[in-house]
Amino acid sequence: MAMITDVVAPFCRKLRALPVPTISAVAGVALGFGLGLALCCDICVVDGDARVGSPFRGIGMVPDTATHYFFLTRLGQAKAAELIYTGRLITGAEAAQIGLVNRATEVGSVNAAVDELALSIAEGPTAAFRLSKEILLAGGDFGGILAHEGRQLERVFETADLKEGIRAFQQRRAPRFEGC
Repeated sequence: MAMITDVVAPFCRKLRALPVPTISAVAGVALGFGLGLALCCDICVVDGDARVGSPFRGIGMVPDTATHYFFLTRLGQAKAAELIYTGRLITGAEAAQIGLVNRATEVGSVNAAVDELALSIAEGPTAAFRLSKEILLAGGDFGGILAHEGRQLERVFETADLKEGIRAFQQRRAPRFEGC
């Protein structure tokens, strides 16, 4: 039990709270801890034939690594309950179809897809992404998120990336963001 509360849970919190976008790639099988780690990332991409799930029912255990949170927030109570209570494993394609993960790729292409996605994000306005990640992680109701966006907009107006983005738009060229 101490391993979960003293090591695994703090690691999951740190991974989830990293101030940069995080992406996981799943090929093969991701069960229990492996699935939880993949879902802790901002974006989860899986091979279409990957197998994911939480088969803890077979050993009489409760899922960990925030699996309940991700199942509940992404799938709703009924689907989360079904997957937890049955221990049914699903394919990457089904996980994407039901919204558990962001997308499934053609078999064997998950690493290339994640590399392409990571490069696209890294070339973007990463300072703005950090601010958006703070909003996403804080969550809240409509009014709370509007207020948080206002505070983050004040911060983003101080960035070189915003100035570059506006210049590039005015000059009809692609921006060259530097992450500051």
